[in-house]
Amino acid sequence: MVLSGGAKAFSAGFDLKDPEGRSRRTMDIGSLHRHLKLGPRLTRAWQELEQITIGAIEGFCIGGGVALAVALDFRVMGRDVHMRVPEIGLGMNMSWQSVPRLLHLMGPAAPTSSNS
Repeated sequence: MVLSGGAKAFSAGFDLKDPEGRSRRTMDIGSLHRHLKLGPRLTRAWQELEQITIGAIEGFCIGGGVALAVALDFRVMGRDVHMRVPEIGLGMNMSWQSVPRLLHLMGPAAPTSSNS
């Protein structure tokens, strides 16, 4: 199964100006809890599909787009791809599990040795 976006963006992430997204500020705690589970459920569902999943990624791949891309089995990227995970700088939680999946794909940083 191949998942793709457009030529300019696989996914530009959460639209901070989207009225629906901003409505979270006024949600009751039950609605907010259900709303915040949607992204993690989406990425987990893609990761658990039995079919082979491939992301055809071009342009921007930001935030939730990265979380989705790293939940797939394979990623094929154009030369113009711009990937970014801005949640920390925006004060958002990382509940979509993009960082653990990225770490699994890339591996931990190698320890630096001191030659002194």
